[in-house]
Amino acid sequence: NGANVFINELELLKLGETGSNFCPVGYVAISETGVCEEAAALVGALWNSNQYNDWSGNRPSGCFKHTLNGEIYFNPWEGGVQYGDDQRLCKFQVPASGCTPFRQEITGDITGVGDLGSLQLSDVSQCKAECCA
Repeated sequence: NGANVFINELELLKLGETGSNFCPVGYVAISETGVCEEAAALVGALWNSNQYNDWSGNRPSGCFKHTLNGEIYFNPWEGGVQYGDDQRLCKFQVPASGCTPFRQEITGDITGVGDLGSLQLSDVSQCKAECCA
């Protein structure tokens, strides 16, 4: 129908299955603390900067949501799922072409990549395809 469709921040972030160390298809682990903290804000979750040595091998490495309190943490150690009550928080995988969605600071909408700017597209799938073709 040609309506304006924007990829918002929440479509760039997805949670993995509870108790899994894997990201959903098309998404990759967040491996930087600062990106994890920003992701927590974007999904409306409380960021918790605490880190505990017993996470090594027991909680997903990188950015994860603890399902018992809903808070987002960053595990800098080797990951695991022994505790079984976490969800990995993942980001949209940048295609090999190198195109990267960006967040427009004024509106908070994903509006395209590089110099494409806003696109007139009929649905989110088409938008993703255009952005990353």
